[in-house]
Amino acid sequence: MRHFGTSYKFAHHRTVDGERCLIWGNGIGELLIPVTSLEYAEALGDRGWQGNALVNEGEDELLNTYFRAQAKQTTLYGRLYGAGSVLETSTLAAPVATEVAGTGYSPSTQCAWTVGNTDFGAPADSSGSQTTTSTTKTFTAGAGGWTAAVQLFLATAATGTAGKLLAFVALSATRTLAATDTLDVSVAVGLN
Repeated sequence: MRHFGTSYKFAHHRTVDGERCLIWGNGIGELLIPVTSLEYAEALGDRGWQGNALVNEGEDELLNTYFRAQAKQTTLYGRLYGAGSVLETSTLAAPVATEVAGTGYSPSTQCAWTVGNTDFGAPADSSGSQTTTSTTKTFTAGAGGWTAAVQLFLATAATGTAGKLLAFVALSATRTLAATDTLDVSVAVGLN
């Protein structure tokens, strides 16, 4: 798989004993950092961008849009998936992973980016790559929580298998959102 300059950033929050906390996980363990603490801003600043991979279907979409005059998508969606080995040939119809399920899970209302000037900033140099960064979108789990999320897919459809899988990224740690937990997601796309 080709690893382009696209990346994602995540922040998982939960209310514990009436206080909103950041769940800071490194794949080995988790810490709860109150949002009112001095450590909160430092932890958010330290969270790194997670590199991702563009699959064949995503490569085709980019090439067809810019070199073959195919109509561009007006909205892109972030979709959460569980464990599975995504392949270069994976598609939404055959993702090799199961999409997260649970009350309130809705990429169409929680993680939809409008293609244009509103949800994506003007390209700017970032370490030698011209990069555009999206606004942050927030998934909020409903009553009962959601099944475990291990990766995020960037897709052209909010539900179902008819859209296209553009890219994917493994989350920094498995995220199982309990009721009212939030997971913030933003996307950066860079070319060098």
